[in-house]
Amino acid sequence: MGRVPGWEVDGQVVHRAMMPVGRVVAVAADSDNKEAAYWVAKHVSYDRALEDVSTALTGLDPYRTTHFTNPQAYTMFPTVDEAQAYLKGVEAAMADGYPEIFIPGAAQYEDSLDLHVNKALAGQETPQQALDAVATEWDEITDRLGRDQQIELWLKALEAYKALGLVK
Repeated sequence: MGRVPGWEVDGQVVHRAMMPVGRVVAVAADSDNKEAAYWVAKHVSYDRALEDVSTALTGLDPYRTTHFTNPQAYTMFPTVDEAQAYLKGVEAAMADGYPEIFIPGAAQYEDSLDLHVNKALAGQETPQQALDAVATEWDEITDRLGRDQQIELWLKALEAYKALGLVK
């Protein structure tokens, strides 16, 4: 497994892989049973985590250090060496990662992009037709949700990404 494809910028190839987020588990401060809630959170996020990412049945990617140091758990691969190669590829993608969009309509934007990229890959649209369709649909989504608000929210998200060193 290798890195995601990239594009050339100023003579260097830049690679970027989307990093889905949302794997955060917490115990509410006003929980009636904080200790029980903690043990459930621990079980879901720690005890089961390796089992959840080491199978092809969940579609989940490794995300914890322990996921990368236990290639023998990835029995979906014929050999430990193949599992290790997969884990190295995932680690490389994480190093190139960028966060998902976190503004209203994110799923709509991503669905549009996914649909038209796949149409281009299937030969149903040219790459230019796909890009043009996405641009049109994204404008429609942005207008429907409120262009000024979307721009403001996106600029705040971009500022946060820059502060975290995720984008320049």
